[in-house]
Amino acid sequence: MQTYNVQYIKMIQWIVPVFLRKPLITLFVLAANKSLRTTYNYFKNYEEEINYRLNHNYQVCYLRALLNDKFDVTLRRIEIVDFSVYGALWLFDDADFKDINLGDDNVQYVYPDDTGYDFTIRIPNSIVQSEAEIALLKANANVYKLAGKQFYIERF
Repeated sequence: MQTYNVQYIKMIQWIVPVFLRKPLITLFVLAANKSLRTTYNYFKNYEEEINYRLNHNYQVCYLRALLNDKFDVTLRRIEIVDFSVYGALWLFDDADFKDINLGDDNVQYVYPDDTGYDFTIRIPNSIVQSEAEIALLKANANVYKLAGKQFYIERF
């Protein structure tokens, strides 16, 4: 949305009287409003950042797009996978002394320390190499994820 598009060169040409429209006067007026143009550029950058934040939310597709935009722009290899530790539920039937399976035997992502993760962020080792980059990835994911959701970062 371009509602604040100000073209300063045209504005200066309109404001300066016709008999004063010489190159030196135009450059002087441009130099005089340099701070105004700098503040305007800060405002435009802030507006783009806010619009980006408003367009991206907690949904998986937007979270994946956000992380790929920040960390893997060209190949876009970062994935978000549902955390499925509870793939199968086994019950014991006392009458028949048999195990009853309620669910699927194919558990894809099982981690030994189950702490209640809701989803997994899979990221290649070549993208994030230091602990500072992992902390930045966690901070970006924490801004956009739903409150109360926990995630695990898996490097492959």
